[in-house]
Amino acid sequence: MDLLIHIATPHSRGVLDHLAKACARSGIQWACFLTNDGVKLLEVQSIQKALSAADALIVCKHAWNLHLPKFFPLQISQELLSLDLLSMN
Repeated sequence: MDLLIHIATPHSRGVLDHLAKACARSGIQWACFLTNDGVKLLEVQSIQKALSAADALIVCKHAWNLHLPKFFPLQISQELLSLDLLSMN
């Protein structure tokens, strides 16, 4: 993996969107880790689309349960999404 993007706030929306698109254009291997209220960005359709190009998407389970308990984006495959990798429980 060439790059891990760590997102901890929804205020990083513009940065994440542009970095994800740049990574996809350059063809590098990259992943994204979302934690704290940064997980709220998964509700944004343009972010879902940008993250679909990631080699891995890791989400903090505690943050997911706290901020998005009833949300699962169908555009992000179960294989790409790892909720258990960095569990805070």
